[in-house]
Amino acid sequence: MTEIRTRIMVGPDRRISGTAPADVPSGEHEVTITLAPPPTRERPEEPFDVDTLPTHDLGPWPEGLSLRREDMYDEDGRASIPSEVVKSMTPMSSRPCWRMASGGC
Repeated sequence: MTEIRTRIMVGPDRRISGTAPADVPSGEHEVTITLAPPPTRERPEEPFDVDTLPTHDLGPWPEGLSLRREDMYDEDGRASIPSEVVKSMTPMSSRPCWRMASGGC
């Protein structure tokens, strides 16, 4: 007797489908289906507390900042940042960002 392992799909109508390895001859075969138990989820020892997450104060919002979609995107759906907002931005690091033209950084 030869043991062959493969994955099958059992549909809602209980029909079994799958692809047998190339060394399995066509025809009727007797099979044994082994169901693996579902993985158990380990519960944390302490309950999760959102208030323990780190916070970062980035200061107040820029004066006159508008978060309306019409003000953030142009007619083509691309982000448009007003020049006065760009002038008020401070760089995140002293290194230049070479990906800025491609939208990264």
